[in-house]
Amino acid sequence: MNKHTIIKASIALAFLAVAGYLLLRPNPQTPEESAGYADPTASYWLCTSAACGKGYELSLAELGAFLQDHPGAAPPCPHCKSEGSLRAMRCAACKEIIPKVARAQSPDRSASMHTGPALCPKCNKPSGAG
Repeated sequence: MNKHTIIKASIALAFLAVAGYLLLRPNPQTPEESAGYADPTASYWLCTSAACGKGYELSLAELGAFLQDHPGAAPPCPHCKSEGSLRAMRCAACKEIIPKVARAQSPDRSASMHTGPALCPKCNKPSGAG
């Protein structure tokens, strides 16, 4: 092997190592998980039934098992068995399960138009999703 082939192979190997690390490293899916107070092995849900409206938590294993049988569907509420549930988050301040905060973006999607921390609708403190 000549020197150039060894250098090219070394560079290719380094790129593969970096790509493997980036693909396999733990990667929090939401800002609240990366803040360290939400359980990264849990998913949070909020029942949309007017009679219930309770929040609940599912482990990622439970969610995965449900989604294998019902691809693309939201899990039913364990309290009222309603089919209408939305993804939620856990507030950093009061630990209640609350609706996820949507982040508005500028029309060209180049910057977030969110100007301050998102406030929890229950305790009115920063929820950690800002």
